[in-house]
Amino acid sequence: LVVPHIYFARQLGDLASTQGQNPETVSAEQEGALKEGSGAMITKTVLRDFVGLEHVDEHIKKALLDFSYHLACGDIDQAYKSVKGVQSTGVWESMSKMCVKTGRLDVAQQCLGQMGHARAAGALRACCEPEADAKLAVVAVQLDMIEDAELLLKKCKRWDLLNQLYQACGEWDKALEIAQTKDRVHLKPTHFAYAQHLEAVEDVQQALAHFEHSGTYRTESPRLLCSLGLTDDLAAYVEASEDPQLHRWYAQYLESKADLEGAAREYRKAADWLSLCRVACFNKELEQAQKICEETQDHAACYHLARHLEAEGRIKEAIHFFQMAGRVSHALRLAQEHQFDGDLMSLALSSDPASMAQSAKYYEQRGQPAKAVVLYQKAGYQKRALELCFSARLFDALR
Repeated sequence: LVVPHIYFARQLGDLASTQGQNPETVSAEQEGALKEGSGAMITKTVLRDFVGLEHVDEHIKKALLDFSYHLACGDIDQAYKSVKGVQSTGVWESMSKMCVKTGRLDVAQQCLGQMGHARAAGALRACCEPEADAKLAVVAVQLDMIEDAELLLKKCKRWDLLNQLYQACGEWDKALEIAQTKDRVHLKPTHFAYAQHLEAVEDVQQALAHFEHSGTYRTESPRLLCSLGLTDDLAAYVEASEDPQLHRWYAQYLESKADLEGAAREYRKAADWLSLCRVACFNKELEQAQKICEETQDHAACYHLARHLEAEGRIKEAIHFFQMAGRVSHALRLAQEHQFDGDLMSLALSSDPASMAQSAKYYEQRGQPAKAVVLYQKAGYQKRALELCFSARLFDALR
């Protein structure tokens, strides 16, 4: 043992067998020894704690020996003091890597500080994971020790972090495999991230497939196809789908392009009766809009048509569709404003008590106390109904 190397005496037969298996690993000195016919050969290997530090001076060598000794004894303070005066960045980097392999997170923090590796120190400080191995994996990644980081994350069973590591390294097959077998909660986000990667490299078909796996295809797939100007592919993609939300999005897209006929077709596939009625009203196809409302009985579509008919001055029809929409208060308002007393009574009787009382007050002001008494009674205003009976001399109503 001569630090930083350890020497081994090897028999010639062992060396020859090694050469036969892998000639590239045999040095020139070993080949010379074989040719000379020596009986044994001395080989050397760098000690684990001195990997990358084979050519340091005696002062640093002694400091590293003291560091390894105190570290093996568990005396962290003395180990750190023994190398505190070392100024070589390479030495501190090698020590940081050694700390990752030996699992000494506390010493690794000191080494990163001495190295001046601000990014690694900041990443370690920002890491809030409870597992020490997960923090060591962060240090390993910053030191470009990807395989060691992978082993550490597997050891502490942090499959979510391992998934992120594979994604960052571009190993998407491994990331998807981990997500499918160990990290199911992040399966859809992994598919989404892979789809974004495929979009960046313009692999459109695979990107669409992974957007579907991620559950974001309703917005992301149309966005991707539109951004690439593939309008024909977009039409075919939507046509092949049976998702109502996707058809609604495409209908809105066509409507924005002034293709109202195509928009109406897609709104019908999406069963969006309100939008279909709105398009028909915009095209002045009121009969078509009325047919849609009568067939579907959709409250939102009926309400939109009623407001449109009110603006057109078609009050009777507007009252009818307000009633179909369940907006009796609007129907009562129109009936009172336009003095449709015959329609008002039937509407009031099917409304809530507050609307009944309001309609009764309207009839009272219009000089029709008999109808007002009926509505007050139905609304629960018995006292007001009695007062009105006596004042209007409606004795039959009292019975």
